[in-house]
Amino acid sequence: MEYIFKFFGWVLEIVKKPDEGFEVLPFRWIVERIFAWFNNYRGLSKDYEYSPKNSEGMIYLAMLHRMLRQLT
Repeated sequence: MEYIFKFFGWVLEIVKKPDEGFEVLPFRWIVERIFAWFNNYRGLSKDYEYSPKNSEGMIYLAMLHRMLRQLT
């Protein structure tokens, strides 16, 4: 965990599921919402790419499209 802070300056917090019952987990909905947005893009709904670099580029394009739509 320290290497993430050292290289990126991010604080990583691993949230564990509760043993029993239902409990709202912090920030989990943000990640799940972003993954749901990715499924709206055909190139990201299935793994069509052979190279991880191409898949990463598709993710950047999808997020760029999402951010530009928020501006308008």
